[in-house]
Amino acid sequence: MRGNLLGWSLVLITIGCGRAQQPSEGAKDGVNDSTVTNSQPIMQQCYQNQPGADTVRLSLTDSAGLVSGKLDYHIQGKDANTGSFTGRMYGDTLIADYNFNSEGVLSTREIAFLKKDSFLVEGFGPVLQEQQGMKFKSMDSLSFNEVNRLMLVNCQ
Repeated sequence: MRGNLLGWSLVLITIGCGRAQQPSEGAKDGVNDSTVTNSQPIMQQCYQNQPGADTVRLSLTDSAGLVSGKLDYHIQGKDANTGSFTGRMYGDTLIADYNFNSEGVLSTREIAFLKKDSFLVEGFGPVLQEQQGMKFKSMDSLSFNEVNRLMLVNCQ
């Protein structure tokens, strides 16, 4: 009798442990599964242009290609833009939606940055007004001008 009880206990424990390792219905996509996100490296970096009258600061957190962060533009003679972005890395290029505030107005536009060594170079190109905000007409038409590149700096 004692042997049967011990055998059934081991079977129940094994079944219970097997079920605990399976993701719940809501976590099957891996987004909410802590074992997936904990195993992926999270990288935090900050970038800034050369000191001068104009300042562009970008901080980002990259978690397995999902990128989010803050981006601030303070360009002399223009309204300051301060906001946050979320997007993805496609190879060495960040494509993201930038939600920013400029003179009390909340706007959204698509941004692109090309990573070269320890620099980020912003991409520009023709845009279209869509319901979600300004979007690039074509990723193939982007140009990356290294004159206004952002260099890797220590995060503050």
